[in-house]
Amino acid sequence: MRLLWQESETPPFIKRAFCPSMHVGESAGYTKTVPVHKECNEKHSKEDEFFRNVVVSMQGVDRHPQALDLIYGKMTRSFQNSPHLLRATFKNSRIEPIFTKAGLFLGHAPAFEIDLDRFSRIVTKIVKGLFFLKTCLPLPPHYTVISRFGNPEGMPTIKEICDSLPNFEGFGDDVFLCRGSPNRDNQNYTFWQLVFYRSVSVVAITLPVKKAFVTTPTR
Repeated sequence: MRLLWQESETPPFIKRAFCPSMHVGESAGYTKTVPVHKECNEKHSKEDEFFRNVVVSMQGVDRHPQALDLIYGKMTRSFQNSPHLLRATFKNSRIEPIFTKAGLFLGHAPAFEIDLDRFSRIVTKIVKGLFFLKTCLPLPPHYTVISRFGNPEGMPTIKEICDSLPNFEGFGDDVFLCRGSPNRDNQNYTFWQLVFYRSVSVVAITLPVKKAFVTTPTR
């Protein structure tokens, strides 16, 4: 997502929501907008739908009423009209045994593989939008966003950082909550925790591209 850099720039920059729509009905207006490049924004439309469908399919999300409305409404209709979309979203679908941390068997549940590259692209878009809202500036082009999907409770170091962040903020309800903070010495270094439907957590950090290249494990 390309954010507006200076006042002199003119359309095709437009104001659009930087977070995929995770609502239905009257609550669909619970969002924030930032200036974005029109063509770049349009490229993200299918990615937004993919992100939303993956998030609402996560374990525990179905306890949230807004997620249920999406699952049995828009999401079901979309998959019925486009079966190929279902296969592309839920790759390698299967039934797997579920165990507690202590090793106790809980039964079986559906499982699928997440395209983490696609998922991370939308997280990047969200974090760039949050960065703009907090600083009134776009993230510099030589900075990037590194994200990790998962509950911080299982990652002690990350949990310690998350616990030091300000209180969660939402855009009108608890469908999307976020908190973040810049580094004291460099506001371009930021750490974020994003929570969807009070169940799905993602942590992200903004840092220089060169540093990200060094700290990211080689595949």
